[in-house]
Amino acid sequence: MNFIYTSIRIAVIGVLLSLSACRHQDDLQPVDAQIGFYNASEYVRLQLRNNYKPSYVFIDTKDTVGSATTSRFATGDYINQFPNQSYYVNHPQPWLSYIRIIPGTHQLLLMDTGMHRVLVKDTVVSRHGTPMTVYFADNLGEFRTWKLSDEVNTQSDAIHLRVLDLSPDAGKIYLTINGHAPAGFPSSFQYGDVAGFIPVPVKGPDTLRIRFYHPETPGESILSTTLLTTPGGAYNIVVKGYENAQGFVDPASGSYLSFDASLKVALTQVR
Repeated sequence: MNFIYTSIRIAVIGVLLSLSACRHQDDLQPVDAQIGFYNASEYVRLQLRNNYKPSYVFIDTKDTVGSATTSRFATGDYINQFPNQSYYVNHPQPWLSYIRIIPGTHQLLLMDTGMHRVLVKDTVVSRHGTPMTVYFADNLGEFRTWKLSDEVNTQSDAIHLRVLDLSPDAGKIYLTINGHAPAGFPSSFQYGDVAGFIPVPVKGPDTLRIRFYHPETPGESILSTTLLTTPGGAYNIVVKGYENAQGFVDPASGSYLSFDASLKVALTQVR
């Protein structure tokens, strides 16, 4: 009798442990988090010009062998962002797009194009049903990352703008929209600053005049562009590149690397 009772207890415990494991496994299985990557690194862009191999972004792997399905920056459609859905290319400004991953903590490795050196090793936390973008930039080979949620509560009578200053040498810059300093935004931006998503009231589709300038020369624009918007939309305004020509000796190769003045503003649509 004791033998039968013990056997039943063991069987019940086994079933309960199995169910618990299944529930735990099910919690981890949904691949409903979303992640994309944006390249604002002049170092990577120079490598891509000089070496036609991709700069891979590996997620949760020690096997750094790239393939056609590996996240990457490459000449052509993927030089600025990955993924980049081809059917977005003809829009006024490119949309951010994403790959799907399991929610949780992930390790990222950004490799150089020669697959000799890890440029960035970082972790990122993805969340259920939430899109995010990881931005890479560098200041003469010193890399930084920004891990930003692209979740935004849109409004039918407003657009939302996010400004990212990823230019290492532009210094303090000021922003105007349609000739005025926009309400709710910081008075100035410097390398690494991110502001947004900040609502801007609109009455309908509009074309916004975006302008950046230095405070000491307010009459001279260092960057200007136009942004086509529709109510309920959300957009990124990304300042990137060097304002002045730069150069340094790359410790990884011992070579002197030269960077042209390349300051630019990039626009992407989130919603």
